Amino acid sequence: MIDVSGFPWLRRGESRVMTFASMTSNCLCAAHNNVLSPLDAVAGQFFQAIKDCGTNGGGPARHYLISGHDIERWFLKTLASLAASRSLVSNTERLPEGFHESISMPALLEDPALWKRPDGLYFGGYKGQVIQRRDLFHCAPLTTVDTNELAGITTVLQGFDFSLLAMVPIDATPGLDRALHRPGGLVFNYPKVKHLIEISWNDDAEHLKIVIAEDP
Repeated sequence: MIDVSGFPWLRRGESRVMTFASMTSNCLCAAHNNVLSPLDAVAGQFFQAIKDCGTNGGGPARHYLISGHDIERWFLKTLASLAASRSLVSNTERLPEGFHESISMPALLEDPALWKRPDGLYFGGYKGQVIQRRDLFHCAPLTTVDTNELAGITTVLQGFDFSLLAMVPIDATPGLDRALHRPGGLVFNYPKVKHLIEISWNDDAEHLKIVIAEDP
């Protein structure tokens, strides 16, 4: 169960606790759904890892290894499901379910090698930010400036800012130019223990880790 807000069937400022599946629609064929169903498990492991590391300041140390490519594809799969259910709003109007024509959703879901920067996962936190971990998932669509077509999604996931960009024109996504592209992981620093969620990437780029320290 998660706390959601910002959807067209909720009043401004209203939130509701519900299951994630109830917000989405099935928009994949049986073959794609079967092949991509493991992404849901990986996303679940990622969310549980954040919860475990964010709520345990004692030992033993926890170490998780998560595929960043699987997380990216889960965000895209989720975005497609939210779009198909007409659950996304921009400027108070429901968005159509289609993506920008430059986004080949089936290809990106099938092949992680097709993701090229600036496409991909972003972490939008900043140094000194106070993070309050809660079991929530807030999201908003990223759209193109001219045509208001879907280009990605920005979320608050358990207090952490994660976004996904699925097309090249980054000028259509305010704030992502200052966000960390494809983070290498989350380090939870407590006085007595350190937890690590390592996010793996199969590329030659440098992937910086985010350090979260307990407020003294």
